Amino acid sequence: MPEPARPTRGDLAAARQRTVPDVAAPGLRVLFSGINPGLYSAATGQHFARPGNRFWPALHRSGFTPRQLRPDEQDQLLALGLGITNLVDRATARADELSAAELRDGGQALLAKAGRLRPRWLAVVGVTAYRTAFGEPRAAVGPQRLAVAGTRVWVLPNPSGLNALWTTPKLVAAFRELRLHVEGTTEPADDVPEASVRIEPLTKADIAAAVDLAVRVLGVQPGDRGEQFAADIAGERRQMFVAKADGQVVAYGRVLDLAADEAAEGTPAGYYLSGVLVEPAWRGQGIATALTRARLRWVFARAGTAFYVTGADNAASLHLHTALGFREIKRLASGRSAAGVDVLSRLEGTAGTGHGSYRCHA
Repeated sequence: MPEPARPTRGDLAAARQRTVPDVAAPGLRVLFSGINPGLYSAATGQHFARPGNRFWPALHRSGFTPRQLRPDEQDQLLALGLGITNLVDRATARADELSAAELRDGGQALLAKAGRLRPRWLAVVGVTAYRTAFGEPRAAVGPQRLAVAGTRVWVLPNPSGLNALWTTPKLVAAFRELRLHVEGTTEPADDVPEASVRIEPLTKADIAAAVDLAVRVLGVQPGDRGEQFAADIAGERRQMFVAKADGQVVAYGRVLDLAADEAAEGTPAGYYLSGVLVEPAWRGQGIATALTRARLRWVFARAGTAFYVTGADNAASLHLHTALGFREIKRLASGRSAAGVDVLSRLEGTAGTGHGSYRCHA
């Protein structure tokens, strides 16, 4: 089938303020919501239609569609349990032409629409617009606490080709993570480091480099960390993994087995993942996820449950662990986080496997 003719400059000028009809039906698996139609979409009547927009490639490469659909094939989404709408109906040349009040009004209208159509997931495409529309200035890409009439809310990156912060592989990984949650799979996307990065247990030869990383990035005293890391090697109830690039330590993550008298007040005894520290230049490349998977394999070779505690304001860490299947079980008063609250999460696995065969805890 030949592709439709592209709109002319006059067509685009005439499309300002137009709307694009929803592709929607009750009971969808996912209802995707753009910010508002661009002039190209308004001129064609098709969502995410401008050439260079990566929505349709990301939808296919993440596994939502069996092939890459064209914008003029958008109605085929309904048979796959997918749909598209917008936060704000009117078309503009740029999303920043929308006022904050328009976005807030659009957010309320979108929630009302979700309440009527009841999709399993509402995926808002564009974190900046989501923050304004729903009054969540610290929202991050991934699952949100907001829900309406049984519909869960997820935020995806803006797929515009102008969004240089999200490369196409990272964008596809973000869409895939949503798909895996929709399908009830706990394994996240294959967001792993490039081949030059190796994940392995800490050795004595690595201690100095790991301490140096902690001193440079965290500003801690070297003596304290050196003793901790040496204990990780010697102890049977703890372990530390490092990520190496060209033989250099660029990240680490620890896991501790805390007895009842060692765990913080109000928390159960068991295996706890400690925070991951990644060299700033190596962040955003899947290293934290890979280190966490390695530690979970170590835990599940010994026990059936892993725990994690982090500040309620640590959105990136909460997002990573939610993607791996951790579920919040308790909130604790804390003096270490700006929010004053810690989140205790748990992941159930299969003891004795050591292969990451973990599942979500219901």
